[in-house]
Amino acid sequence: MRYLLGLALLAMAACSSPSVGFMGVEPETVVVEGWTIDVYALDGRAEAIRMTKDWDQSTALMKERGLIAVEQVTGWTVDRRTISGDGSIVRMRAAAKKLPG
Repeated sequence: MRYLLGLALLAMAACSSPSVGFMGVEPETVVVEGWTIDVYALDGRAEAIRMTKDWDQSTALMKERGLIAVEQVTGWTVDRRTISGDGSIVRMRAAAKKLPG
């Protein structure tokens, strides 16, 4: 039984699971400076989840790469004051959506 629990936890650790506010939203995957990042975006809010295993899991690096990923995927300008998170996941809000054309 412990073996199955350990296996289940290991499988979940490799998944991209958004927070409750993004349930049902399909992620868009991008590569930023060698990191694979899943981006979830909805109603001016975004969440970036690092999928790449990396020993350098600094919060500052994830905020920087998460910002790049979100702006690439959504076309938004992110309000940098709203960026929060840790070395694996960051959340942010759009300052303004880029107009088409």
